[in-house]
Amino acid sequence: MTDSVTYTLTATNADGSASKEITVAYVPVIDGSPLPTDPVFLTTSHPTGADWAYPAMWSDRQRPTAGKDYIVYGNFASTVRSPQGVANPDFAGHLTLSGSRSRLILGHADGTTARIPSLTIQAGAVWHSLSNAYLQVGTPGSVITVEGSASFDHASTTGDRVLAIGSDLEGSGTITVNGPTNVDGITATLFLGDGSRFSGDWIIEDTVSAAGINAFGSGNITINGTGALDFNYDYHNARALLTLNGSTSQLVIDQTISVGSLLVRGLDLPNGVYEGVALEALGQNFVDRGGKLVVGGTNPDSDNDRLLDDWEQQHFGSLSESGAGDFDGDGGSNAKEEIAGTDPADRASVFRLRIAQTANANGGGSAVILSWHGLSSRTYFVQSSEDLINWGVVSLIPGTNGTTTYEANLNFPPGSDAPPPYYRVVISGS
Repeated sequence: MTDSVTYTLTATNADGSASKEITVAYVPVIDGSPLPTDPVFLTTSHPTGADWAYPAMWSDRQRPTAGKDYIVYGNFASTVRSPQGVANPDFAGHLTLSGSRSRLILGHADGTTARIPSLTIQAGAVWHSLSNAYLQVGTPGSVITVEGSASFDHASTTGDRVLAIGSDLEGSGTITVNGPTNVDGITATLFLGDGSRFSGDWIIEDTVSAAGINAFGSGNITINGTGALDFNYDYHNARALLTLNGSTSQLVIDQTISVGSLLVRGLDLPNGVYEGVALEALGQNFVDRGGKLVVGGTNPDSDNDRLLDDWEQQHFGSLSESGAGDFDGDGGSNAKEEIAGTDPADRASVFRLRIAQTANANGGGSAVILSWHGLSSRTYFVQSSEDLINWGVVSLIPGTNGTTTYEANLNFPPGSDAPPPYYRVVISGS
């Protein structure tokens, strides 16, 4: 354990008339974490055009070398940069960002990778600083450890740009992914690591792709503002809380995504399986690209045939059937029967929506009554449309065992050309 670090500063009068060397014994506190043995500190900001290899900015006055620990402590000197325009630059040692103002600014050559074998973020940020550029930090097998609060940001405000994180993630801190506040292009942040052991939480405010297998680890996920998240692998985390806070926050459903619980703008979504029109019924926060959203469980469909394993075993005695099949030949696929709660082996057991018209109980006009056989384990979304293309939710009805109804008044002004609405019922549940 190192108790203090001694280095020399040159103090110069503002008018340049005199200068003097001052030796300082400095004992930094690094967010409660012990200092490594013989660390090297960033002691001065970069001169114009300098980068992380500039010797004079480090306390040992040498270029970084393998095996050494280099610390950027934000309250003293805050910024270290990758070499401007250089392809695939290497940082030889272990780098630690350890203050809220600490920054690793990326400005190396477009389409190449800043190769850092080990990066620890106790507090600080990694910044993409170029316009119209793809910049990567970390290669397969390297590690980024997040112990406190880390952010990945786009500092530039012009052009399309991608920040790619190639390292595996570890630690239990908090990761925030930010886009720029003013944008005239498209930004995205990619997480490519396949072996993430990160257990901390995520806050997403940019377009994010979890591209590597298990790139996100096991923490909770919050999507704010215009943030968007797309998993490129089946994501199963029975302990995770997934929260979408903004009216334009989005989760792309092109894989099977299974979480413990889901909050959408304050609404606690019922446990169940959501796909197809059930995803559409949830609204604009979800982008349906053929995947499945499961709330309240681990991987429920081990053979990925769009039927829950337990349900498949219960009704067929094996996992041999598929969601696309129609075992009893009643016109409803096995997947639809599972969603509706009907018996896939009984032709007489099928979900039917009945529609009746009656006089408006409040006087004037008429009313339409929708009815169906409901189940307490289901939630029913009643939707309406005027063109059979654009559907909106008009009622969310918790299921009850037995007949379930919804009544809508139809009051058209005299001479109105308004078309009569169409209705449908979307089912979700488990």
